[in-house]
Amino acid sequence: MWSRSDRSPAGATAGANATTGVTGSAGSPYGNGSSKLRQFSNAPEAGLLLAMVFAVVVFSLLSPNFFALSTGQLILRAVASIGIIAVAEAILLMTHEFDLSVGAVAGLGALTAGTLMKEMPWVPAVLIGILIGAVFGLINGLLVTKLRIPALIATLGMMFVAQGLTQVVTGGFPVSGLPDDFRAFGRFELFGLPTGVWAFFLVVIAADVVLRRTVFGRRVYATGGNVNAARLTGLQPDRVKIIAFVIAGVFAVVAGVLAVGRVGTGDPTTGAGWELQSIAGAVVGGVSLFGGAGRAVGALLGVLFLQVITSGLIVIGLDTSLKGVAVGVFLVAAIAFDRWRKLRSV
Repeated sequence: MWSRSDRSPAGATAGANATTGVTGSAGSPYGNGSSKLRQFSNAPEAGLLLAMVFAVVVFSLLSPNFFALSTGQLILRAVASIGIIAVAEAILLMTHEFDLSVGAVAGLGALTAGTLMKEMPWVPAVLIGILIGAVFGLINGLLVTKLRIPALIATLGMMFVAQGLTQVVTGGFPVSGLPDDFRAFGRFELFGLPTGVWAFFLVVIAADVVLRRTVFGRRVYATGGNVNAARLTGLQPDRVKIIAFVIAGVFAVVAGVLAVGRVGTGDPTTGAGWELQSIAGAVVGGVSLFGGAGRAVGALLGVLFLQVITSGLIVIGLDTSLKGVAVGVFLVAAIAFDRWRKLRSV
C-alpha cells in the first residue's frame, strides 16, 4: 500500500510540477476555459500534428494515391503493435527509464503462447504469455531500482535472455497451426481496421486517463521530474518504476500476440527492432528522454508520423533505405529540441 504521506499536498504539488509543461490548474494537465487552445498550441504534439499534416499534403501532391482511405488503413495496421509498446515506453521515459528488451519479450511471450495453443485453449495460453512479459518487466524493474544497474545494461541483458529463450521454445522455426478462433480474433475487422488497431486506440485512451486523472499518473510525472524531491515528499519512486517496467513487459506481449494473430503464424523474428522504433516514436511524440514530461497521445502521434514518412517515401518511389535516415533525423531533432527546452527552463 502507498503511505498516507503520498497523498499529502506536498506530494500532489510535486506531481503537478513535474507534468508535461501543459498544465493549467492543479491536477489538470489541460487547464480549463479558453486557455486550452493556447496551451495545446504550445504543446510538442501540436507542432508534430502540423508536421504530419504537412507531410500528408506533400506526399499527396507527389502521389495522388497517397491521400486515400486505404493508405490510412495500411499506416494504422503497420503501427498498431509498435504503437502499443510506444505507449509503454512513454510511461517508462516519463519516469526517466526505458526498456530495450520489449521487442524480444514480445516475441518470446507471443511465440510461447502460440506453442501452448496446440495443447490448451488459446485464451489461457495468451495469459501465460502475458505473465511471461510481466515477469520480465518485474526483473527489469528490480535490477534497475534495487541493484541500481543502469536500464541500458539491465534491459539489454534481458533482451538477450528473451532472444535465447525464444530460440529454445521454437527451435528456430516458425510456430504454425494456430487455432482458427485465435486467428479469427486477430483478423477480425471493424470499419476496415483489425483488432490490433482498436487495441492500440484503447491502450492510448487508457494510458491518457491514467496519466492525467489518477494518483499513479501524478507519481509517474513526479518520479521522472525530480526523483529526490519525490522521495522527500513521501512518494516511492522505486515502486513506480517497477510498475512501469511491468506495464512495458505486459504491453509488449499483448503487441506480439496481436501481431501473430493477424499474420496467422509466429515467426522467431517477431518483435525484432520494436524496442528502438517504439522509443523513437515516443520521443518524436514529445515524451522527454530526461523524464517528467510527455503524454500518451504523443506516442500515438509519434509512431504515426514516422510511419507516414516511411509510407510516403515508398509511395513516391524513393529508396526505402532513406527510412532509417528520416527516422534518425527526426529522432535527433526531437531530442535536441527537448534538451533545448529543458535548458531554457533552467
